[in-house]
Amino acid sequence: MASRIFTWSPASTHLFTDVVEGVTDPEVFDAIKALKEAGIVKGNPDGSYGIDTPINRAATATILIRAFYADVNLD
Repeated sequence: MASRIFTWSPASTHLFTDVVEGVTDPEVFDAIKALKEAGIVKGNPDGSYGIDTPINRAATATILIRAFYADVNLD
């Protein structure tokens, strides 16, 4: 029975510990996935994205600078 319950792969459904495909809003999941793949966001040291955590000025500046220099279309 346990084999039927645990058939998903965490690597394929988790971008971060708090951003999970099928749980996180699909639009938010896709946006965070695009930002992660572009190297604009890297997450927290504990493996989370901090989706419910307010962002500070330093993190905002880091994201803006990475986005400015990234060669990615985020439409």
